[in-house]
Amino acid sequence: MIIERIFISPERGVAQLECEQITVQSGMGIVGDRNFGKSLHPGQNITLIEAEEIELFCAEQSRKPDLSLLRRNLVTRGVKLNALLNLEFTIGGVRLRGVELCEPCV
Repeated sequence: MIIERIFISPERGVAQLECEQITVQSGMGIVGDRNFGKSLHPGQNITLIEAEEIELFCAEQSRKPDLSLLRRNLVTRGVKLNALLNLEFTIGGVRLRGVELCEPCV
């Protein structure tokens, strides 16, 4: 799995910030992200999406490719994320668990 881009959003509705690296706290999520420490929805603390899916969507909609478009934290390449549902996996030194498919909200 390749991490293509990393984004955080300090507040709802503001532009995402692209990061070279992030700090992840166990059970809380990404330090500095608006969903840090929240637990209203499973999987809301760190969200992942495949770069290939964003690129496909942009092509279908005749849009310029924009990996920040769908507002997810980690944009991956070379992995089918749906296959990680209910599994533990690692990214860097961080152990994650796929807990929910991240369907678009809008």
